[in-house]
Amino acid sequence: MDFLKAEEAAEAEGVSIFSFETGFPDRIQKYILKRFSQDTGGEFISKKSPDGVKTLLAAIDRQWTVSLAPIQKPDRKLHSFAVKTSQKGVRISAPSQISLE
Repeated sequence: MDFLKAEEAAEAEGVSIFSFETGFPDRIQKYILKRFSQDTGGEFISKKSPDGVKTLLAAIDRQWTVSLAPIQKPDRKLHSFAVKTSQKGVRISAPSQISLE
């Protein structure tokens, strides 16, 4: 299975990839880990992070799943929505096929 097929499979199944850099991956491997993590709504933790494993586990543990089932407007156009929270430091991520702009 090549890298792109693995990423497509994760996205199709709604799986977020969380990756932790260990050892010394080359630039291409590091790029792939970062891209997979970002494209699937996960997170990439660098080995330069002081508490890397703790940071990775916290990112996984703090996940919330939000599902939207909007009623289709008669104009059939896309409409925006906002997510608000009083909590500080919230990061919103989504698979790359969903725009967060």
